[in-house]
Amino acid sequence: MADLVSGDTGSKLTVTIKDSSGAVQDVTSGTVKMRYRYEKKRGEWSAPKEVTMTKEDAANGVVSYTFAAADLSVENNDQGAFEADVFWDDGTILTSKNKITLTVRGKVA
Repeated sequence: MADLVSGDTGSKLTVTIKDSSGAVQDVTSGTVKMRYRYEKKRGEWSAPKEVTMTKEDAANGVVSYTFAAADLSVENNDQGAFEADVFWDDGTILTSKNKITLTVRGKVA
């Protein structure tokens, strides 16, 4: 089953930011950005893209990103690789420990 569909404008990725011990991170005083790329077709990856995520519940580390139609464009069912970074106001950076892997599928013709 696909996690995301090529060209959709309502696909939303929601994540909870945690540190390496699994403790939820309050992101109120920071900016959360997500970097991602995906296979446009077998063996051909998109250029990496960086977007700012929306704070849904900053105190509990919950952030999201709603994809625009042009964000994902694939021919087949392909994989996407995603990671999040938190940039705190004091200059500290936290990068996600594990990358997020999702399937992106093309539209049914």
